[in-house]
Amino acid sequence: SSLEYGSVDVNRVCAAYTRSLEKFMTKKSSKLHPVLFTDLVDRHSPIAWHLAESAVGFLARAVNHYRKSQCILMLIQLLSKKTAEVAAIIEHVCPLMLDALIELLETESKDAKAKYVRDIARFGLKLVPVAKVQSCWERKRDDVAKAVRSFLELSRSVEAKRTCRQLMIEITGEKVLEASKQAKRSKKRALENGEAEAAAVTSQSKRKKSRKNQQQ
Repeated sequence: SSLEYGSVDVNRVCAAYTRSLEKFMTKKSSKLHPVLFTDLVDRHSPIAWHLAESAVGFLARAVNHYRKSQCILMLIQLLSKKTAEVAAIIEHVCPLMLDALIELLETESKDAKAKYVRDIARFGLKLVPVAKVQSCWERKRDDVAKAVRSFLELSRSVEAKRTCRQLMIEITGEKVLEASKQAKRSKKRALENGEAEAAAVTSQSKRKKSRKNQQQ
């Protein structure tokens, strides 16, 4: 059946935009500019939400990181434009977005450019608060948290790590340190404890020596 948005046939508009988005994401030769899609989100977000499922699907088929990054930015923008009229679409597409986020966090964190990695982290920070009120969150939460922890261990982007620490607080309510930092802190505490113990032994030895001298 045809969906109406004012006098606009949403099905026809979405079909045209989906074809354009597919070309942009999968064809290196595409001359399309991402502003075509961001303008739609900005001006007609209820229509743009109908592209969300396709956009998530195209992430896996993107020809390069630039196209992926632009698609991620479009999804971030969409997540800022949620209204009651698209609640059903959000509920449907949210688990797909979470799966895409997990895949990105687990596979794109190590060797990609800092800006692209940062965009992935920002996507997670924008998506998780939306996902937490959806029915899919309980079954997806642990997988998302695991992927974020993996990202924190592998990513070299300081800013992306900072964003992901904020994301872990959003997911778990607790601050999380990478294993490397935990190891450093444990080592520091061990050294401090060892130094304190050595100082205590030295002090005790001095006291014994002092008492011995006094007795003589």
